[in-house]
Amino acid sequence: MIVGIGEAFEPVVLICMELLKADVSRIIARAGSDTQEAILNRIGISEVIHPEKDEGERMAAQLIHFSVNDYFELSKDIAIYEIEAPEDMHGYSLAELKLRQRYSVNIFTIKRPKKSEISVEGDEVEKVDTLGVLDASTKIQPKDRLVIMGHHDDINKLIDTN
Repeated sequence: MIVGIGEAFEPVVLICMELLKADVSRIIARAGSDTQEAILNRIGISEVIHPEKDEGERMAAQLIHFSVNDYFELSKDIAIYEIEAPEDMHGYSLAELKLRQRYSVNIFTIKRPKKSEISVEGDEVEKVDTLGVLDASTKIQPKDRLVIMGHHDDINKLIDTN
């Protein structure tokens, strides 16, 4: 059960308490602050989300590094990023780049632009191919977007090569 109603916190607490009394096995509740999360944890809610805080962190990552297109935090230390392939990597295969050894990151896939198309409204729309599971011979091309996972610090080292 997900409890994420309105801006007021009191109804969230009351509903969560009723759900706990009813022995609902999984309750996910929305908190607007760390204090609210602590209160929810204290009454027995272990899964708490912070939509505003999470989106703020995602936006901050994108503003700090222009090469970051998207970002998904798995824990406080580990995340999945979609980044522009650094120019120094263009033309090299994954085997040659040794990303895991050099940066301690894993590359999941590559999003590669296709030819742009013109929409019905006359706007240019860029299409993207997701390459799926990669092999060591896959070469990085200009405009590729890498979907990578690792510790924030390690990913930042890779991003800083841009």
